[in-house]
Amino acid sequence: MTLMVKRVESSFHAFQITLNNLLLSTQRMIKMFEDNKILIAPDLNINELIEKGFSMEEIEGLIIQLSTENPKNNIFKAEDFDPELVNGLKKDAELLLELSDEWAKVNEDPKIEELFHALENELLDKDKNPTGQLILFTESNDTADYLAEKIEERVGSGVLKGFIVQ
Repeated sequence: MTLMVKRVESSFHAFQITLNNLLLSTQRMIKMFEDNKILIAPDLNINELIEKGFSMEEIEGLIIQLSTENPKNNIFKAEDFDPELVNGLKKDAELLLELSDEWAKVNEDPKIEELFHALENELLDKDKNPTGQLILFTESNDTADYLAEKIEERVGSGVLKGFIVQ
């Protein structure tokens, strides 16, 4: 929940991405229960591997390799879990789908409009900012991509996006 709040505070766009990712990973977990093969690997990002095109068999092989060093990486059967877990996942998926559908109807982003207002009326004012240069910081790379795209659409070229690794 904290992550979702941080993401919506960052940008509507970042929240939508996180919401969709959470729904997709929940649906994938339900499918694992249906297939009676639940992949648990704290040392891997299983969803990222799936997105990169790894097959389930390749991911299973990676988990087996990692399990020798960390037994928390393992392949489980549905019977290894409380039966209510999958029911909870299905309920979560329903709620996430409903929220995603509702969120998809949001067409206005008051935060980006407020930023544009500040850019046009203050931040890029030639008297206050003769160079017309501005640096915006955000914690979320998704928000940085979104801001770069929207600002470039609005003011034209000249938007540079970078990042700092800590």
